[in-house]
Amino acid sequence: MSFNPNRPVQFRHGPAKVRILATDLQSELPVVIAVLRDDGIEEIRGRYASGRVKFDREGPYDLVNVPIKHEVWINFYNDEEGYDSSSYPSQAIANESADSTRIACIRVEFTEGEGL
Repeated sequence: MSFNPNRPVQFRHGPAKVRILATDLQSELPVVIAVLRDDGIEEIRGRYASGRVKFDREGPYDLVNVPIKHEVWINFYNDEEGYDSSSYPSQAIANESADSTRIACIRVEFTEGEGL
């Protein structure tokens, strides 16, 4: 996945209290971030537009977007070739949209990029 500075970020190695202060600094490192240390002090650091620390390789302190989690409700139906399905943002909407041929309604949680 590509890095999007307009979405929440974390370090590649995992969650950290990081926030983007600017993305347009007139510098080789245009992305300016604040990193909250354990002692409560914020440090200011720069990153390439890609979110990386090093231009040519990935590292544990590169910025990546926080994975976005979703929940949907899926109605399943039998059809002549197997199964058909439709997803909805809530169980109530899935129930309202169902017809009498529905065979199941299942809640599914997933994270963007999962399984790819």
